[in-house]
Amino acid sequence: MSAESLSLLFAEDGDSAPEFYQIFNTFSEDSSDVNTLFFKFLSDTTKRQIKSVFRLDDLRDYKKSPSVHKGILANKIGGLWKEILIDAIYFLRINDSRERLFYKDKNTKSDMKQSVVEAVRRANTFGIDDLYAYFNQFTEFESILYGTDKFYRDHIIHPINVWIIGLHIIKKFGSSFKILSCEKIEVAKNDSGDNGQSKMHLSIAELSAMWTVISLTHDIGYPLEKVEKINDQLEKMLGQFGKIKFNRSNFAFENRHDNLVNFLINFISSVAKPDSNNPHSLTNHKQWKFWTKKSKIAKHKKDSKENNWFIHKRWKYWSKFSKSWEAYDHGIVSSLILLKSLTFFIEADYADSSPLTKNEDARQFAIRSEILHSIAAHTTPKIYHLLTNNLPFLLILCDEMQEWSRPTFSDIRAGARGRARRVELTELSIDKMNSKIEFKADYEDLPYDSQLILAEKIFSGWYERLRYALDDAERNLTFHWTLSFGEEAKFVWEFIFNSSNPTFEIVELMIPEGENDNCQKRKTIEDLKALREKLNNRHSSKK
Repeated sequence: MSAESLSLLFAEDGDSAPEFYQIFNTFSEDSSDVNTLFFKFLSDTTKRQIKSVFRLDDLRDYKKSPSVHKGILANKIGGLWKEILIDAIYFLRINDSRERLFYKDKNTKSDMKQSVVEAVRRANTFGIDDLYAYFNQFTEFESILYGTDKFYRDHIIHPINVWIIGLHIIKKFGSSFKILSCEKIEVAKNDSGDNGQSKMHLSIAELSAMWTVISLTHDIGYPLEKVEKINDQLEKMLGQFGKIKFNRSNFAFENRHDNLVNFLINFISSVAKPDSNNPHSLTNHKQWKFWTKKSKIAKHKKDSKENNWFIHKRWKYWSKFSKSWEAYDHGIVSSLILLKSLTFFIEADYADSSPLTKNEDARQFAIRSEILHSIAAHTTPKIYHLLTNNLPFLLILCDEMQEWSRPTFSDIRAGARGRARRVELTELSIDKMNSKIEFKADYEDLPYDSQLILAEKIFSGWYERLRYALDDAERNLTFHWTLSFGEEAKFVWEFIFNSSNPTFEIVELMIPEGENDNCQKRKTIEDLKALREKLNNRHSSKK
């Protein structure tokens, strides 16, 4: 493993490994160590609450009583979820130089300014109570969701684990990250920065705050996606009584929502570009000329270091997000819920007819757009990924890695805690140009059909997101995802991708009973889909 890489054991024997939570040992009120900077967005109150939930003394005994620990965690999760979100949104606001909350004479990027934070943080996170009320209703509704789909898994504790995985990765590689909504923004390697006053900087703490909002809210739209599943179960059950008139439950957003939905899709499909990168320079931009003809803005610009920023709509993203909205995919529904709930997003800057006139306008556009884009993109596999050092890819990666302690309804009925016994990130390196990802999940012994279903689901998703497409010559990625089943890994499925090779590779490895030689088969995604289709047809014929 290279010096600039990360390895981490997430779970062992189906339970979270205590080492996974030791990231919170880096909490230090006075430390300026660069390795703790990504935690600076948290208030002292929230840090104490996190420590009370993830106490290391309790975690050392976790393997002895995992069900008790998970029960305690579930009871505390709602309040903790709210407090962490309040800190993240408030921190992003106090680093907006256009707001009164911004402390111009102090380096607000260093910490939450504890002397005033408790008095104002809650009062200035407008909409959080509405969002929290929705989250509580989601929590109560989850028991119904378990009954709608035998493959449904936890989405309440899951976001916290996704959040922590991402914190580990940001701690190691955050300074290499790019903001896709504005490529001119640079993530500062230390905690200093000028908050967009001249150069376009983003602190590690701001990046962590953005990740916090993304990871904790990425699944809040899930119930709406599952309405059809509820219909199917009810119709199937009532069908046992013969012909009974059944009106399927349905929902549709009324026309009055259209403007907000259109704004969302345009907003998350756009990127901020400075005038020098835009084919329509300010001197030729008729609308800009008309706007500034009788104003002082044009004169001010001559002596200012500020750029003029144009919002460029990326039509490929627009069409893909529009398609995702038509399907009510829970990612884009989650983004809409955030936009409707939190004033932080409602007040986002977006100008498609006239330029943004300040660097901070563009910086804040990018922060908000990147958050909502990342959430929507995680259920939009049509969007392919060239780079790994960005928040949209980080969410997909962490979401897929969180494979432990998430039993399906079938597992619960069988008394299982979850199928993944050991989950490990064996190697991760993320750079601006080169990346390597190796992940391995060990599952309990499953029938071959169940192995196939799981492998096809996971591998098809990665295949579509990492597919060869426009500008993929820029990509330099080695990707290896392994699923093993049974004692001593008798069955192994591997998904291998190397950007220097022309094809994806899928290997099915089987060790026959009582034999030492491996039976190795190489397959394509098409092979897996054909096998899955054959399996579905076989099950349908038995009904």
